Amino acid sequence: MSLAGPGCGFEPCKPGIPDGRWVMKKWLSITLGIVTATGGFLDAGTIATSGESGARFGLGLIWACLIATGAIILLVEMMGRFSAISKKTYAEAIRENFGFKFYLLPLLSEVIAESILLAAEIGGIAIALSLMTGISWRILFPLAAFLVFAMAWRAPFDWIENAPALLGLVTLSFIVGIIALGGPSHQLLSTLWKPEVKQGELADYLYLVAATLGATISPYLLYFYSSGAR
Repeated sequence: MSLAGPGCGFEPCKPGIPDGRWVMKKWLSITLGIVTATGGFLDAGTIATSGESGARFGLGLIWACLIATGAIILLVEMMGRFSAISKKTYAEAIRENFGFKFYLLPLLSEVIAESILLAAEIGGIAIALSLMTGISWRILFPLAAFLVFAMAWRAPFDWIENAPALLGLVTLSFIVGIIALGGPSHQLLSTLWKPEVKQGELADYLYLVAATLGATISPYLLYFYSSGAR
């Protein structure tokens, strides 16, 4: 069997050698997936929670970010593989195998949690637009909500999955900012292995640990990626 990809042109393809254009297309698909994952993974809640953690405890909560990131990568990978093989989304699998009554409680919990998350995301869009235009975010909030609704109502799923996530590449400006500021100081780096938790701040520290895990491991990611992999 030849491993050559489609579209070899007028010249015959050599057995076992994929066509250059086919290989390039595959690499571009992988690159787009990485870009989309980078942009779509960082949302307003994650950025706000990480900012609060850094302002309060320096790098002392990096370990929580690493645990949460590893967990969501594992869960999303499982959802993607399951949906790609079964051709069913996460929600469909639960409903068909356990019944709608079993699925009702997690569904209601999901609707409540994601409604709050949606409000935070729209607020994040409004604040970002406010920083760029100087217009109050309170005025821009309804506009941002309308744009999100219009996109969800009219845009195809592939566009929703890829195009807006590309905008998340602006988060690469964080790296530029770190370089421009000269990088973290020695005192800040020391908080990696010795978090500065002052007396009376332990409860706040543990709260931000839970908030970091919750902001990163969002339930909607499982539904979203399982729908895309199906």
